[in-house]
Amino acid sequence: MSAASAMIEMEVRMTRRHRRMIVLVAAVALVVIGVLTGALKLDDLVSVLGTGTSSGSDAGAGAGPSRTPSAPPTTPSGPAVGSDTAMPASAEAATIVRVVDGDTVVVRRAGRTDDETVRLAGIDTPETVKPNSPVECWGPEASDRAHALLPVGTAVRLEPDPTQGDADRYGRLLRYLWVPAADAPAAGSATSGTLINLQLVDEGAAEAYRDRHARWQQFQDAEARARASGAGLWGAC
Repeated sequence: MSAASAMIEMEVRMTRRHRRMIVLVAAVALVVIGVLTGALKLDDLVSVLGTGTSSGSDAGAGAGPSRTPSAPPTTPSGPAVGSDTAMPASAEAATIVRVVDGDTVVVRRAGRTDDETVRLAGIDTPETVKPNSPVECWGPEASDRAHALLPVGTAVRLEPDPTQGDADRYGRLLRYLWVPAADAPAAGSATSGTLINLQLVDEGAAEAYRDRHARWQQFQDAEARARASGAGLWGAC
C-alpha cells in the first residue's frame, strides 16, 4: 500500500470513529435531557447508556438487557392496602354489634339506641346466609375474615357514597366502613384508618362491583392485584 493510500485509509477510519463518537454523544445528551425533563426515568438512562457503550459486534444484538417484571405476590397484602389511608372527616362514628357475613354488619351509630344493618359499599363476598341459596365457594372464609377484622364492640366510622343512595333496596345502609387508626381523634376530624371494604377485595375475600362508585378505580386495582396473585377466592374457586 502506498503512503497516499495508507493516509486515505487512516482518514476514513478516523471519520467513521468520529461519526460514531458524535452519534453516541448526541444520544447521551438527548437521554440526559429526557431525564431532566421527566420524559425518561433514571433506570431507562442506565439501560440506554449500557447499550450505547457496547462494542460494534454487539450493537445489533438487541437494545441492552431487558428487565423482567417482578412476580406478583403469592399472598395478599393484608392490612397494608387498607391501612394508612385518608379517612374523611365526615365519616360517622359507630360500633360493631355483630357481623352477618363477609359484606354485611350490624352497627349502632353514635347517639342512637337502635341497631342498623350496613352493607359494605362497592364489594360483594360469596354468599353464606342468603335464603334458598347454597353456601358459595370462599363464603365461609370471607365471613371469618370479616369477623376477625370487626370483633363485636369495634369502634368504626361509616362513610357514605355520594354517588349511591343512602340505603339499598333491603333498607341496609350503604357505607364504606373504616377502622380508625389507634391514635385517631374523635369523629369529625380527618385521620387515617383501615378501609375494610378495600382490604377484603385486596385479600381476595370479596369481588369489586363493576358499577361505578366513588372508590371504583381503587377497588378495581385491588381486585386486579388479588387476581394476579391468586389470593383468596381467585386461587380457590
